[in-house]
Amino acid sequence: MDRGTICYMTVVGGLGHDQGTRTVLVVGRTQLGVRTGETIVLPISHTEPAWPYPLSWPVPTGLLPQPSWVLVSRPRTALVSRLRDAVATLDGEQMDEITTALRQLIEEPVAPRRGIVAGDDC
Repeated sequence: MDRGTICYMTVVGGLGHDQGTRTVLVVGRTQLGVRTGETIVLPISHTEPAWPYPLSWPVPTGLLPQPSWVLVSRPRTALVSRLRDAVATLDGEQMDEITTALRQLIEEPVAPRRGIVAGDDC
C-alpha cells in the first residue's frame, strides 16, 4: 500500500478498539515497507474525538461512507501483509497537513534567536 492510502488492517491480539479489522491511513514510506515488511499507519475513527488538530484530522467528506477522523496522535507499526482493500487515497496537500500535525507532536517549537528582531535587515 502506498503512502496516503486509506485501507483496512487486521489487528490480531489488540486491546479494546485495537482489535479485529479497522480503517487506517498509511503514512509510512512504501520503499521502506517493502524492505522491512512493516509500515506506519494512523488509525481512523468514526467517532469524533474530543481533541482537535493536530491530535486528530477530519477526513474530507465523501472519501469514506461516514464522517471519520484520522487519529494523528496514535501512530502504529503495521505489517504490510495485514493491510488490504484500499478504499480511498489522500492527495499531497492532505498528506502535508497530516505530516505537519505529526511534526507538531514530536518536534520542539523553534525559539527565535536572541538579538534578532523580525523584519530587521541588518
